[in-house]
Amino acid sequence: MWDTFPQKPEFPESVTPISLCHAAICGLAGTGNAEEALSRFGISKEMRTRRVETLSAGEQTRLGLACMWAIRPDILLLDEPTCHLDIEGLELLTDFMLSHKGAALIVSHDRRFLDDVAMRLLELTPDGIRSFSGNYSAYRMQKEAEFDAQTKAYIHYKREERRLQGKVSQQMEVVSISSSQCRAERLSESQGQKGRTEGQSHSETPGAAAQGEGCPAQGQ
Repeated sequence: MWDTFPQKPEFPESVTPISLCHAAICGLAGTGNAEEALSRFGISKEMRTRRVETLSAGEQTRLGLACMWAIRPDILLLDEPTCHLDIEGLELLTDFMLSHKGAALIVSHDRRFLDDVAMRLLELTPDGIRSFSGNYSAYRMQKEAEFDAQTKAYIHYKREERRLQGKVSQQMEVVSISSSQCRAERLSESQGQKGRTEGQSHSETPGAAAQGEGCPAQGQ
């Protein structure tokens, strides 16, 4: 058997706390006692015969918790159960949760309350649900440790990235220098070959002219 406790409980009009608690016990086959439940959560005898709508928000929250305690379900679904409760009401709720024998799924922004009663926290993320053992403080410590580890990993990654980029830049500079040297060497070699060719041409041309002058043609 399970029961829900919304952030703002809604009750039928013109009903009294005692009749409502009796109806909850009978309707859901609860095992608790209505008088004991109302007394446990601070609903006085005078308040038990008043109409529910005349109760304050905090008193209505206590009434809802009293009915849940009287029903004693196996599973509790609680949505912001600490809303409208004073310090005494918070203590009563905490005692109720600690004595509850079944399971409870609680949605709450009250960190102290979660520290007091939670044994496991569920975190809703874009990738799904993550489960953390312990109360809210344990959850915060684990999240901070994860954040520190992620920060250190990111810093290491950026350092390694800069190191590799520097190494690649050095290699590119070496390649550029080598290419420039190769081009200079090829240009120098090409110019040397051209110079030698021109030198040979100049040395051969005067000799041929001298030979032509000194050696008359055979028909003369």
